[in-house]
Amino acid sequence: MGHKKSKDLTERMFLNTITSAFNYVAIVLVTFIVSPLLLSYLGTTLFGTWQFCQRLLSYVRAIDGRAPQALKWTIAHKQASNDFGAKRRDVGSAVVVWFIFLPLLVFAGCVISWFSPYLINELPREHFLIVRLTCVILVLNLIILPLRSIPEAVLIGTNQAYKCIGINPLATVIQGGLMIWAAYTGWGIVGVAASLMCATMVRAAMIFWVSKRNISWLGISWPSRTEVSHFFKFSFWVFCWTFINKLMLSGDILILGLAISAAKVASYSLTQYTMLASINLAAMIVSSVIPGLGGIVGQKDFEKAAKVRGEIMVGSWLVIVVLGSVILLWNNSFLTLWVGKEYFIGFAENFMMVLMMVQLVLIRNDAFIIDVTLNIKQKVLLGACSTVVGLFLAYFMVRYCDLGVVGLVVGLMIGRGILTVLFPIMVNKAFHLKGRRQLVSLSRPFFTTSILFSITVYLGMHVTATSWLYLALYVVFSAVLVLSLAFYMGFTKEQRVQILVRLTHWSVLGRFMVRNGRS
Repeated sequence: MGHKKSKDLTERMFLNTITSAFNYVAIVLVTFIVSPLLLSYLGTTLFGTWQFCQRLLSYVRAIDGRAPQALKWTIAHKQASNDFGAKRRDVGSAVVVWFIFLPLLVFAGCVISWFSPYLINELPREHFLIVRLTCVILVLNLIILPLRSIPEAVLIGTNQAYKCIGINPLATVIQGGLMIWAAYTGWGIVGVAASLMCATMVRAAMIFWVSKRNISWLGISWPSRTEVSHFFKFSFWVFCWTFINKLMLSGDILILGLAISAAKVASYSLTQYTMLASINLAAMIVSSVIPGLGGIVGQKDFEKAAKVRGEIMVGSWLVIVVLGSVILLWNNSFLTLWVGKEYFIGFAENFMMVLMMVQLVLIRNDAFIIDVTLNIKQKVLLGACSTVVGLFLAYFMVRYCDLGVVGLVVGLMIGRGILTVLFPIMVNKAFHLKGRRQLVSLSRPFFTTSILFSITVYLGMHVTATSWLYLALYVVFSAVLVLSLAFYMGFTKEQRVQILVRLTHWSVLGRFMVRNGRS
């Protein structure tokens, strides 16, 4: 019976991972197609203004209190519980917390909407009203967003994200189509924003239908004051972590803009493009697996939780060492073909940025795992300390030591070193793991990474791809080669066997999908 449950959990994790991959590919493809069309129909100024408005309002989104995010981890932690009334009260708590933060979100949205035209350098006066209307619509979109995010959080928390395998990609395509239509018919960025809000309502309706169909207990019950207070505290710390996470991902850009120049920011951002894509891909894959781990932690089966955590870290390492090696080999050629050789920031800087990418992925993995323990206060405090130290050192090295991007990366990595050391200790303590045994298990992947990165950074300085076709062929060939080397060099025989066993579990994927489709 235990083997059957383990097999079922593996299949669900795999399906969730495939769902995240489909969503990610859909977003990348739609963005790739929609962006040049919007640029053509809106013009350079309005297209840039639209991008700015979206980025500006993304910070307002964090002010919603992160109730859906907190609900996701709460439900994941209670997967094994049959107390459906308590789960409905958790949903009710999320709604209450969302309402508590709603006035703050609306106030911040109104203030930013009014002053947004003044934040865009040299914006023509005739565009002021358009920008304000666009921002107001984006704020309205944030207000209705929980109609989608709350039922989706329940679906993810119950480890059934795969039930939406076609919905999010379809909604992304609909959203892209509506945005193109609005721009083509002359509605400008106001129409594009309205299209985004319409797509949110369509996505919300589809996700609610799927959630209601697959989760029998789904509903809202009025929570007690104690339950709301407990949920609010957890949601507040999730809310704080959101800002810290944003600083982790964008603090380097802020430092470069303040200490050097916009031109350096442009080169850094373009060179970082493939790395951010890799970080987001790794985060999507891991986050799709985490709800299953949350159910295990909720049952206090820490031995099994430790085993799953080990497999998550092994899988993440394998993915990131392959992506990192490919970036070291071909990022120069990619940028040369994409935007021009002059935007490649340099081989030493590229290497340091890849190291920072690896560090950040491993940190975020443990951050996800700590979330399912529902004890995240210490994580947030450590993250705040790490971020402040990293940003201070990075600014000092760039501004006063004149070390450029290398100094920036070194400063940030030193600051994040606090989390590199302490996050695994927190996980070990939660799962009752022995730290010494874990250090021994890390030695082989560490030396494998060192060898592969040393080889690829050297080769990357001497190989080039002269066309997109050659680049695609070289990337595929080198990725397969590095994957094979990492698999055999980085893992013991027992680990390789375990990975292959997991793959054999996935071979029954078709049967599992048919079985669940009929149920």
